[in-house]
Formats: sequence, C-alpha cells, structure tokens
Amino acid sequence: MKIRMRRMSFPASLDKLHDMIDFIRQGAQKYGFDEDSIETIHLASEEILVNIISYAYPSTSGDINITYNFNKDEGFRIELIDKGIPFDPLALADPDLDAALEDRKDSGLGIYLVRKIMDKVEYKRDQGQNVLAFTKY
Repeated sequence: MKIRMRRMSFPASLDKLHDMIDFIRQGAQKYGFDEDSIETIHLASEEILVNIISYAYPSTSGDINITYNFNKDEGFRIELIDKGIPFDPLALADPDLDAALEDRKDSGLGIYLVRKIMDKVEYKRDQGQNVLAFTKY
C-alpha cells in the first residue's frame, strides 16, 4: 500500500487562489481521476480555500499549507492547514434548504456543499492550527 504525498505553502490571499487550485488539480490528474471528479475536487477546494482566505486571518496575514496524498485504498485526501482563528465548519448545522430565500442564513451553504460532494470531510484543531481534510475515492 504505497502512499504518495505532496505539500506546498501559499500566502492566504485571493491572488494565490489559482495557484492553490492548480496544485490540487495537478495531483488529482496525476492519480488518474476523471474530469468530473477533478471538477468536484476543484469546487470543494475552492469553496474551502476562499473561506480560509476570507476569514482565518481577519487582522493579519497568514499562510495556508496544502497537503495531498493518494492511496488507492483510501483515495485522494486534501488537507488544508491554517494558523488562523479557530473555526470548525463541521459544527455548523445544515442549512434549511426548504426555507424561503429571504429567510435563509448567509453562511453554511458552502461547507454543506463540500460535505455532499466529497466522500469524507474531517476537521480538527491541532497545535494552534485548523486542519480541514476532505477525501475523494
């Protein structure tokens, strides 16, 4: 059971979003995912990265460390790590999709989407860092 891993660090900045997404997409392509799966991974990655960039470092700059690994038995796992303010997106309640648009909250749809399109999503706070991981089989 061979595990292949790559890691890169990026400034938590919208002007680096394209580079971060490219890094993740290249990994998914390298390990043979079809275009539909790559687009799903792209969408999930972009949703989470934009949230980290927008909210993790409200009064300072910081970095996002991206690690991905692939194991044929455990899938393609992306891990996003930041030292920003503590935030567990998995603690959010699912949005009420039946509520009228004007009655819906402005937050929570993105992580809900990620949870629906990825096969596994995990969060932990570890040594002062937010660690959000998501997997596609």
